[in-house]
Amino acid sequence: MAFNLKTWVNRISEYPNRRKLTHEDGSTELVTVARAEGQISAEGNAFSAEEMNDLENRIKGGFEEVTQSLNNSKKTYINLALPNVTADAKAVCDYINKNYLLGQLSPAYTVEFDVVASNADWFSGTLSTDLLTLAQGRTVWGFVQQRTSSAENSTLYKYFASGTGGASSVSAIDETISDPMFCESIPGRNQITDFLNVNLSNRNSDINKIHYFGSDNPATAFTNSPYTAGPFYGYRVVRWCSESANTYHLVTVELHEQYPVSGRVWSNTYDINNGTWYGWKCNQGNTFIDVGTVLKNVTTIAAGATVTYVATRDCFVNVAAYAHGSGQNTKIYINNVPVFNPYTNNGDNAGLVIVDKTVPLKTGQTIKIENGTYTTSSYAIFAAF
Repeated sequence: MAFNLKTWVNRISEYPNRRKLTHEDGSTELVTVARAEGQISAEGNAFSAEEMNDLENRIKGGFEEVTQSLNNSKKTYINLALPNVTADAKAVCDYINKNYLLGQLSPAYTVEFDVVASNADWFSGTLSTDLLTLAQGRTVWGFVQQRTSSAENSTLYKYFASGTGGASSVSAIDETISDPMFCESIPGRNQITDFLNVNLSNRNSDINKIHYFGSDNPATAFTNSPYTAGPFYGYRVVRWCSESANTYHLVTVELHEQYPVSGRVWSNTYDINNGTWYGWKCNQGNTFIDVGTVLKNVTTIAAGATVTYVATRDCFVNVAAYAHGSGQNTKIYINNVPVFNPYTNNGDNAGLVIVDKTVPLKTGQTIKIENGTYTTSSYAIFAAF
């Protein structure tokens, strides 16, 4: 029942405080009365048109609020055959949005629907809106399931539209959820190409979920790839390190290689506080490259001579150089950059280790050991793993 607003008005008279008294003998008397209530402990609210009209408006507002709430909770169910609408989740939801949530046909805040589109696929879902007219702040949201004649061939989508233009989008909801933090992507759907693309502001962002990657030409197909020598296939995982509850300062990207070296893991860690990537590190999957055969016949380097190793693939290299006898001025270069300054030895400390360190080496880069000019019996050994 609708609430009818009443407008109250004050009584107006010539003698508002005059009263007529009738005695028992039938005689009458006119008197003027006034309040004589003694001490007033609370004034209270006067009975006036202003007070009563305020009460009317508040009651009216309450009725309108309840009515709006009831209207918002109402759902409309429709069952349609739409032969001229494309069998596409976005196209079907756009049709429901335009014709049923904007009021052209049967205005409703929530619509449940079953639709057959293009005489082909079935679509079942629910869409809701917060406004039945186009406005800047208007939004539409919901879910729709698309299915064909095969019960196994079914995809669930989420739908969202906003603004006066009604711009909309749909995205498939992945079926496989490995744990609350990471959602495994379906191969071919969400493949990663930039390996260091991480959303630092939203840990649960889609880009931070598990993504697959694969290309026969990683040098051109991928950005920030640690491996570019040939075909590269695997999946990426993002790990977070917390120094306190819900506060993260380190994030690590892991590339789990499936080909060419199954089981090899590449990792790179970003320090959020410093804004720095620490660089790719590699677990070679227990693969060892023995380059001893490269130097098998040249363990002794003549005065002024050099020995060079060229990496045939991305790896980590352990470099060790030794001076024998009076070895002097030995130099070591990684990709033509010196990593050890000339060593001067005026004694005969046989087997003295000059340098022993591990460095990353990319395909085509070199290690070069250059012997000093004042010795004839120095030698060098190095290996890669």
